[in-house]
Amino acid sequence: MAVESVVQRILLVEESATLRYIMEKALLKQGYELAPLETFDGAINTLNNPEDKFHAVIIGWPNYEQHRDADRLIELMESERHNKLPAIVLSHDADIEVLNWMSRRSYTALVPWENYLESIATLHKLLGPEVSRNHAPVVRSLEHPVRILFVDDSVSIRHYYQRLLNRNGYITETADSVQAAFDMAVQQPFDLAIIDYFMPEENGYVLCQKLRDDERTSQIRASVITGTYLDEVIKDCLQAGAIECMFKNEAEELFLSRIASMSRFIEVQKHIEAERERLESILESVGEGVYGVDNDGFVTFVNPAALGIVGKVDALSVTGVKARDAFHYNVADDVLNHDRLYRAYGKSIELRSWETIFKHQSGKPVPVECTVYPLNINGRQEGSVIAFRDISDRKMLEEKMHWQATHDHLTRLCNRRYFEDQLETEVGRVQSGGGMSALVYLDLDRFKYINDTAGHDAGDKLLIEIARLLAQKIRANDVLARLGGDEFAIILKGVDEESAMIMTETYRMVLEKCNFAYRGESHNVHGSFGVALMDIAGMTSGDVLANADIACHIAKRSGRNQSHLYEQSNDEKNVMGSELGWSQRLRDAMDK
Repeated sequence: MAVESVVQRILLVEESATLRYIMEKALLKQGYELAPLETFDGAINTLNNPEDKFHAVIIGWPNYEQHRDADRLIELMESERHNKLPAIVLSHDADIEVLNWMSRRSYTALVPWENYLESIATLHKLLGPEVSRNHAPVVRSLEHPVRILFVDDSVSIRHYYQRLLNRNGYITETADSVQAAFDMAVQQPFDLAIIDYFMPEENGYVLCQKLRDDERTSQIRASVITGTYLDEVIKDCLQAGAIECMFKNEAEELFLSRIASMSRFIEVQKHIEAERERLESILESVGEGVYGVDNDGFVTFVNPAALGIVGKVDALSVTGVKARDAFHYNVADDVLNHDRLYRAYGKSIELRSWETIFKHQSGKPVPVECTVYPLNINGRQEGSVIAFRDISDRKMLEEKMHWQATHDHLTRLCNRRYFEDQLETEVGRVQSGGGMSALVYLDLDRFKYINDTAGHDAGDKLLIEIARLLAQKIRANDVLARLGGDEFAIILKGVDEESAMIMTETYRMVLEKCNFAYRGESHNVHGSFGVALMDIAGMTSGDVLANADIACHIAKRSGRNQSHLYEQSNDEKNVMGSELGWSQRLRDAMDK
């Protein structure tokens, strides 16, 4: 009797389209049936529908302050019907609400977004023994599969990537430390090592150096994988001999594309070193763009993939032409002198993972990542072979992730984290004698009254409208951010006391003229503005923010809809120290 395979249904709720797309791809690759939703309200309705059955729920926790719908979903998950439904929370910052909920609910796990791939192994554990699933067929099939050594101290990470790579036609072994991995590399043949950078005993770049410097393992290509983007990490890895730096929060497709690229690079290198005359047939099978140059920088051959990336059809339009004219986007001498790819042409220079810009036939720039291999025949330098790939998708994803990490979800202004970094930089510049700047702190007047009487939807729309009005007046070099709630801040660069107050009054008048309409009712909008200069010797960014906050309190105390400049001589900090307790309680009790 045939047994029908059980496909497990997962409900995924994530407001960010980019993050939702990443998780969809990861889950679908594992054979799950997926119901992706972009709103918590939609998830609540779906769970309340008795006809919808799910094996687990994955919740992307919001990174903004007011999340009533998310709280309603949490309450529903604690109901008798759903309290045993496995749940995973993906969060940028594990706030106290999430931790408290997890502590009292069974079958619940928290996974940081930067390590989102761990959610797959976590989901397997929450769901118990695996049921049969219809996995996608193996993508990669080679006569001699690439052998990969994957090194990570996390059991779940090793298990996840080993299964992923094996399903796609690679032969994968794992190790949990630098020493264990090096011992395996000496004893077994590997083509590629993928190494976690942060490990307890020794970091991954140490293994990169060992593999590179030992002749028994020098043929193994090393790549580093990490969950955190740091310039120092990438620099250490490249200097230690790594040819690639990958990130654990990348989509599976991007990760597999990188592995496939490195694998093909390995294949190309092996064939080029073995016999030069077979280069043409090899080039036809390589998915990356590949071309060769002689010692004078003229293109000697090019493969179809290279032509496709730059939008050219005929190889004759490229061969015999200077590579700088055929491929490079910036051909000015001062730019090319700093382009390591251009300087490597025809030299005994091996260059790995160098990013530059190529020129498409349409004139558009194409970001590419290049590797250069010196071409030596019978001990003589005969030019260089360049392999490259289009990294436009990766750059676009990196830009999206960076934008989400530095901007407020509701107003699309800069968020507090980005603002504090910018404020610290600007205060340091001013303190170093770089002119004068000021900080403007804005707190909306009676926002709580509008929020409570007209509803949170009205409050959100008002914040969006305020952000739009302020953004219309912001100068190109200034920084406008939403700090949270109804509080905004502006860094005014290159201003003195008089111009700072004039500009602040301009912003105040913008709000004063705003007549916010919602469902037939009009609301006058005002704001209290506090201004603090950055000219006090030895002050920190925290001091500037505190001074502007104090000035804002004084403006609000003086009748609202006013601007006030912080004056150190009045020792307002001491005065406010005795009054802030009452002031805070009054602000909580009174309409803003």
